[in-house]
Amino acid sequence: MYEIDEARITNVEKLVQASLALYKWSRNNIVWYRGEAASRPEWKLAPSVYRATFSSAKDVEVELGFHFLRSAPTRYSSCPEPNDLAGWITLMQHYRLPTRLLDWSSSVVVAAFFAVSETKYKDEDATLWVLNPGALNEAAGQPPGLIYHLASPEVRKSLTPAFVRPASKENQPKPEDMKTFAVLAREIDARMMVQQAAFTLHGNPAPLDDMPGRDAFLKKFIIPRGAKVQIEQHLRLLGIRRSTLFPDLAGLAEDLRDVEMEKAAEEVKQASASPTATGKESDKPAQAPNIIYEIIAEESEDLPAIDPKSIPNCGYDAI
Repeated sequence: MYEIDEARITNVEKLVQASLALYKWSRNNIVWYRGEAASRPEWKLAPSVYRATFSSAKDVEVELGFHFLRSAPTRYSSCPEPNDLAGWITLMQHYRLPTRLLDWSSSVVVAAFFAVSETKYKDEDATLWVLNPGALNEAAGQPPGLIYHLASPEVRKSLTPAFVRPASKENQPKPEDMKTFAVLAREIDARMMVQQAAFTLHGNPAPLDDMPGRDAFLKKFIIPRGAKVQIEQHLRLLGIRRSTLFPDLAGLAEDLRDVEMEKAAEEVKQASASPTATGKESDKPAQAPNIIYEIIAEESEDLPAIDPKSIPNCGYDAI
């Protein structure tokens, strides 16, 4: 049995074994995952609006929300109602505007794909974060195992300051009310469905990995750089690829481009390694066997012969 203290994931088999162990670690059998393409100390588990680029700008979060709410309806036909703050912040997060939401997935293979598929960080180890959402909310003083909807009154105090400036110092939110919650949101796009989206809502800038008592709700795994290519290839065989996680034309085009670039790179590699390319005389290299065909042929040797006339007409002649 895989132990969750073994903090390295080197293949898909270990990924599945780790997820099974993590379900036992989670008291309510709910676990969320987040994949990051590099394992860097400065990459903290904090939402984009709290990161260095934006955190120094006064009221930047409210300004972003104001302009987005004002301009979105002319560009998007399914905008939330003006007072639906949960709907608006989900839409903002979906279109990559900095918010106080942090993305998670309830699928370990989806998170692993995001950890290993970024070619920009191919020479760095990746990180797979694991969150027990019920335990996080319990640490925020909520009943054990409870996960809120983003529109729930219980999380409103952590959400409202993203859109509303206090009218006076007396109306400033109390620091003890600005908590971090694990939340689910209404699916506004097919991406949220296929990526099995979940979020943490951060009422304050404190990263999850710096919070006291984090060992009760947070685990970290490393995916070594040398394992990334194989894991991504195996995830593709399982149907986890960019075109399925981003079910639109942009996702399809990017996936097709990546596949063709990989094919071209492999052809160049094989050509440079061939005896002809190196100037050595030899016979033409033998063609690689068709493994699938050979397996089928081998398994079918003992099968009885089939009379073609006994096969019903399924209409293929019309295609």
